Amino acid sequence: MTYRKYETTDGLRIQLSEEVFKKIQEHCVRHYPKEFGGIFYGSINSNTDTAMVEDIIVSKWFVNTTVLFRRIAWYFNWRLKQIHRRSNGQLYYIGEWHTHPNAAPFPSTTDLKAMCRIANNPNIRIKTPILLIIGYDGRQINECFYIYLNQNLTSYARL
Repeated sequence: MTYRKYETTDGLRIQLSEEVFKKIQEHCVRHYPKEFGGIFYGSINSNTDTAMVEDIIVSKWFVNTTVLFRRIAWYFNWRLKQIHRRSNGQLYYIGEWHTHPNAAPFPSTTDLKAMCRIANNPNIRIKTPILLIIGYDGRQINECFYIYLNQNLTSYARL
């Protein structure tokens, strides 16, 4: 299996399979020109500072427009509990992803506020969630990963 790998200047890493990225691309195309998104689950290897994305979860319950995506949390919470239980606690929520149709993959103020709320939620295990934003204009996909760290979103470079 081939993987996409990303790294920050501080040495934090993300690893996600081409198979998972292909799923994300398919959702981008299917929902274009409206925003769409979901969540990542996986694990964190603290020895290598690497977030290992296992897969994504999407829902049929959401609100979206050309400039907004709002997920309905209950379904994601239910699925994450199942995944966590079935994996004996080895797999858990690690972040979010969504599209920016006809726009660059840069976080908005809304994105930063959402990641702050997630990081400060006592029911979420990870305090440094990752965020993938996909810019898609109907022809080309541009991706950029971020990590919520020290109240900011720090970008990753693809290796």
